[in-house]
Amino acid sequence: MASDNRDGCGDRRSAEGQGSLHSHTLTTVRRSLEVLDLVVTHSGEFTAKGLARRLGTSLSTVYHVINTLEDVGFVQPSGHGGGLEPGPAMARLHRSMGESASPAERMKPLLRQISDRTDTWSYLAVWADGDLEIADVQGRAGLREPPPLRKGFRGAAHALALGKVLLAPLDRSQWPARAREPVLESFTDHTIREPAGLARELAAVRRLQLATDREEFATGVCGIAVPLYGDDRRVVSVGISLGERRFLREGPALTHIVRDLVGHR
Repeated sequence: MASDNRDGCGDRRSAEGQGSLHSHTLTTVRRSLEVLDLVVTHSGEFTAKGLARRLGTSLSTVYHVINTLEDVGFVQPSGHGGGLEPGPAMARLHRSMGESASPAERMKPLLRQISDRTDTWSYLAVWADGDLEIADVQGRAGLREPPPLRKGFRGAAHALALGKVLLAPLDRSQWPARAREPVLESFTDHTIREPAGLARELAAVRRLQLATDREEFATGVCGIAVPLYGDDRRVVSVGISLGERRFLREGPALTHIVRDLVGHR
């Protein structure tokens, strides 16, 4: 019986020890992630002492975490003031995340910036399954005109500046079937209806690296779009929509803003 009691106590002590070790490990992981978060979001600003004060933990604990993160390349000295900055492993992780993210996620900050600077709705269009698809739409609340296109919209490439950008590099045999018809689908009185006329328009888009539409898809609405090429030379289309009067009054200035922002991406 005594032996059974000792065995039972031993089991409990073993379990308690394992629980304590598990808790300590989780605390260390949490501290490591907290340090990494601060170094990434405040690059070069935090020293070891600053991190210890910010996290309310001992300096020895912070040094242990920093040394571990340095060993695996996630943080490194910033070279000024004793601060820390993200290391090469963080850069690799960031690139990997960017490559795996969808075009819409990668372009969202750019679209928001374009919308803010132009006070218009901004759009990202991609070529998917042989046709234009609106991958994202951005605009602040309170814009006067509602967006004529919604996320997920497909088609009408020949009638939209966004679509002309995507059609321009393609051979005619790669156009959507509706764009190869003898008479193109008409959305307004201003829609290009002849394939030859569309071909001339696309030649100008290739030359200027710029496309516009003037009430070709929706009455009273115009569009401006430019191509954005990825590292693999695949093109996406970035653009804005605005009313006809504003297009006539501010079109060149807004075009310059969009081109400048896309060019500096």
